Amino acid sequence: MIEVPQQRQTLEPKYSPLQIVDAGSIARNPDPTKRTNEAINLSHFKTIAKDVGFVIAHEAIVLVGPHGYGGNHIHRRKEFQVALNGNPVFIYRDEAGRVIEEEMGRDEEGGLKAFVVPEFLPHAVLNPDDQPAAIFEFYDIAPGGHGFADFRKLTPEENLLPASLGQ
Repeated sequence: MIEVPQQRQTLEPKYSPLQIVDAGSIARNPDPTKRTNEAINLSHFKTIAKDVGFVIAHEAIVLVGPHGYGGNHIHRRKEFQVALNGNPVFIYRDEAGRVIEEEMGRDEEGGLKAFVVPEFLPHAVLNPDDQPAAIFEFYDIAPGGHGFADFRKLTPEENLLPASLGQ
């Protein structure tokens, strides 16, 4: 019997809205002369993800190098992302074709923001800082699961990144 390879589905962008939710407040130290440590409980993020209807199949920490980027792609899986440090910028294209930039860092009160990224949304993360940015991610599909590897880089016409970074 001859096996015919399965043809992969063409991944076309879909412009579902990006959801940004409060990921919890971590108070800033009012006295900058005193050193403090922060502990971030990752189970807290699981609770928030589940509260917004996100089904967790896998988790990872993604490092984006200084002045670098991650993504600039689309994929079948949904993601739940929280920047743990720095000031990374989430870049995506909305349904009107506009390129939108959202700061992933902390809000004015020191709280973290969570980004619920729908499947097939063209997106990238840009790190403008001199240090690596750590981004905690949940996926709704586990590695090796059906559709996990279904992604593609954006074409030059779809590119979301500044020209200085290329593609």
